This record gives sequence, C-alpha cells and structure tokens, in this order.
Amino acid sequence: MERVNAKKDEVRIEVNPNFYNIDCVRKTGKLFSESCKVSVRKTNDIIEVVLKPKSKKENIGMLGYEFYNHLLNTAKEMRTGI
Repeated sequence: MERVNAKKDEVRIEVNPNFYNIDCVRKTGKLFSESCKVSVRKTNDIIEVVLKPKSKKENIGMLGYEFYNHLLNTAKEMRTGI
C-alpha cells in the first residue's frame, strides 16, 4: 500500500497505518523538517505525508524513498526502545 508520488516541487507519500503508527510517522517527519516543509494527515485508510523541499538542491525523485528508509529505522527504534 505504500506509495511515493514525486511531482515538480513536492513528494506525496502514502503510509499504511497498519504497519506504522501516526506517532512514528510524525517523528520521522521531524527529521525532515529542517530541509522540507512537512505535512502529515491521517484518514481511516492511510497516512499521507507531503514533503516540500526548502531548497531546489533536493532530489525530489529520491526524497520519498529516503523518508521510507528513515521511517523504517524510526519504527525499529520505537519498538526496541533505542
């Protein structure tokens, strides 16, 4: 269910709430808040994250996948208490 949709100036990411809770997604979003404007919205079926880079130097095509990598690491840290 996870999807990354990269456009010219933003990345929209769909996260499955059955695998990642909203707190984990928000914590990951904070990691990106220095380089991006981050918006997190939850519905019943999905958690949507929108990343809008503050700099034109960001690689839009890779940004969403970087978010997923950090999300996975954050979830692991939260589960193990690191």
